Amino acid sequence: MSSSKPTPPSSQAFNDVLAKMMQAEVNEGGPPPATPCDTPVEVISHIHMTDPAESVAGTEDLVRKAKQEFEKMLTQHLDRLRDEICRARAKGVTLEGATKAKWVATMADLDAKQKAVREKLGAATTTSGKAWEHVRDGAMRAWKDLENAIREARSEF
Repeated sequence: MSSSKPTPPSSQAFNDVLAKMMQAEVNEGGPPPATPCDTPVEVISHIHMTDPAESVAGTEDLVRKAKQEFEKMLTQHLDRLRDEICRARAKGVTLEGATKAKWVATMADLDAKQKAVREKLGAATTTSGKAWEHVRDGAMRAWKDLENAIREARSEF
């Protein structure tokens, strides 16, 4: 016996099964839909045939794309927040006294938070699996923390 892969079903066999299933939907109370016992063997073997290597590669591709989309989204948000920090920095140039000192501390805090988000983003690009999920969650928390700090600085200055 040879252990060759099943060949794809003939288009006629597939069409017959499909027609039988569609007819069952049209005729309420009519014959039940095709079951595996009613379906030609070559159709079943083709439908259920999955190459594990293809499944793994497909999953890895989806994960890679999700990581790329996350990195792109976070980079875009960071660029937008960087612009807001620059605008806040420009507003503080004319401040004096205690307000200026508070502004300087706030800018230092924003710089530190922005650096933390960029570091977490860098870590997200080099990790995978469960570690990536953990780093991604940490990057999102750091980004939200930075965004909230900018919002507070904007309302204060």
